[in-house]
Amino acid sequence: MPNRILKESICTSCEIDRLTTEEENLFYRLLVNCDDFGRMDARAPVLISKCYPLRIHKLDDEQVDTELQTLARVGLVTLYEINGKRYLFITNWEKHQQKRARHSKYPDPNGVKSSAINRNHPQSNVPETTRIENTRIENADIKRNQKKPKDNKRPYGEFQNVLLTDAEYNMLDARFGGPEAKNKIEVLSAAIESKGYKYKSHYAAILNWARRENGKARRGNQPLPRNEDYGDPPA
Repeated sequence: MPNRILKESICTSCEIDRLTTEEENLFYRLLVNCDDFGRMDARAPVLISKCYPLRIHKLDDEQVDTELQTLARVGLVTLYEINGKRYLFITNWEKHQQKRARHSKYPDPNGVKSSAINRNHPQSNVPETTRIENTRIENADIKRNQKKPKDNKRPYGEFQNVLLTDAEYNMLDARFGGPEAKNKIEVLSAAIESKGYKYKSHYAAILNWARRENGKARRGNQPLPRNEDYGDPPA
């Protein structure tokens, strides 16, 4: 696979500026995985295996598909379907990249009827049912984005009330190990739900609890953890 060209104009791109960090990351990974014609298989499981080989078990199809739909909506990629299989091509690929191969690995979107291409902008020759479906998808994407916690934090725990960024979750995983990190998150989730505890940072709260547990262990006092042991009641 040849190297791809990234120009400094991406730093001032209006389309890139409309993306979240995760969506922008997906776009760059698409750039280095598509073929010399800017095309590739756009099915979510395939994208995860090709673009995120080290995170296959941490990503789900719905998350990647939602991010891909956003890239299509802002005009960075175009989605098209042939024989029931979805493909994509990078918009304006030929303006920025070198084409070395003579043939593409994937079908040519130019031969696809307009009704089978999702360019995410009005087209007079697209059937009414297709335009309605595209609008429904766009509205659903907007609602999902509006529900995202601030600072791109995701909900964790049984009660989905522990908010952590991807970076914070990865740091907890590296510090405590996967099972123990999840256990600490669950304890915090139960404490917030049952006691109404409030914290400015759930990541900092978990680290503070861990320091308290370590202090008790050093003093030879190792009782089973209780919700009351972690954090202070809300003001």
